[in-house]
Amino acid sequence: MPLREKLSRNGFYMVFFLRVIPLVPYEALNYLGGISKIKFKDYFLATFLGLLPGIFIAIYFSDSLAKVHNLKEFISIKFLILSLLFAAVLLLPALYKLFVKKEI
Repeated sequence: MPLREKLSRNGFYMVFFLRVIPLVPYEALNYLGGISKIKFKDYFLATFLGLLPGIFIAIYFSDSLAKVHNLKEFISIKFLILSLLFAAVLLLPALYKLFVKKEI
C-alpha cells in the first residue's frame, strides 16, 4: 500500500511514527500530508507530539554540553546518559531499518 493511502487511512499514527522515527524526509512528508486526505488537526498534533522527544533530548543535551568545563564534568553520569539518549535519537532510523529487514 502506498504511503499516501496509509496517510489517508491512519493519518495521525503514520505522521506520529514518521516524525519520531524519520524514515521519510520531513519535506516529503509535508507534501504527502498536503496532498493526502489527512485532517489538519491530526497532522498538526502528530507532528507536534512526534517532534517533542527529539527536541527535548537535543536541547537538554546541548545545555549540559555547554556546562561542561572540565574532564570530571565530561564523564559525569548525567552527561553520559544524555549523550547516549542523543546518540539513540540520531541512530533510531538506522536501527529501525536494520531490525525491520531482519523480520522480513
